[in-house]
Amino acid sequence: MALMKIISKLKRYINKINPNSDFYYSQNGEDILLNVIFNNINNGFYIDVGAYHPIRFSNTYRLYQRGWRGINIDAMPGSMHNFKKIRPSDINLEVPIYDADSKLNYYMFEEQAYNTLDKNVADKLKLKGNHPIKNIEITTKKLDAILDDHLPINVEIDILDIDVEGIDFNVLKSINLNKYRPKVIMVEVWSKSLKELMVNEITVYLSNFNYNIYSKLHDTVFFLRDDFFSKRFGK
Repeated sequence: MALMKIISKLKRYINKINPNSDFYYSQNGEDILLNVIFNNINNGFYIDVGAYHPIRFSNTYRLYQRGWRGINIDAMPGSMHNFKKIRPSDINLEVPIYDADSKLNYYMFEEQAYNTLDKNVADKLKLKGNHPIKNIEITTKKLDAILDDHLPINVEIDILDIDVEGIDFNVLKSINLNKYRPKVIMVEVWSKSLKELMVNEITVYLSNFNYNIYSKLHDTVFFLRDDFFSKRFGK
């Protein structure tokens, strides 16, 4: 744990003096690719659903260091305590997101990054040897309702990042993409191949709103809005 803290501090220091360094906080370098997509822009706005932790595995902390701001959302009880300490300029909300207002079981694990609202995912995690802690009942909200209440006036969403262990499509369907038009949507899609990814329900759904696959890093797929892609890359 002490070593991880030292590494984390070193990353923060290097990124502060050189934001274009190859150090990353995200699990698979997603924040490095975001830096490429947005061409070192020092301001912007993100929505991070399933934010989990302000630094560890964060796709948005590197952007926060650059001057970006956004809304961090996570269902885990107490999750926003660290966000309020480390990222006080963000809007930090402890709210479970789903495509319906309902009461669901929230499955909590010793490795908190695995916490999920999906029972099938929870059962598979247990079979793989992950240690469950407890289940609690929580009340979900739609992402639309959160944005209606908390998105600053006249602010455009640059990035929507969704990583919620199995219910990613439910979260995606809870935002009106005709009203809210993020330039980039990052969402975890579990697929065995690129061929399978192309016909995945998330890919098909987003294509109806003019979002297409730009890249994939492990399970994180980057979908870019067509007009943003054309403007940014001239294609």
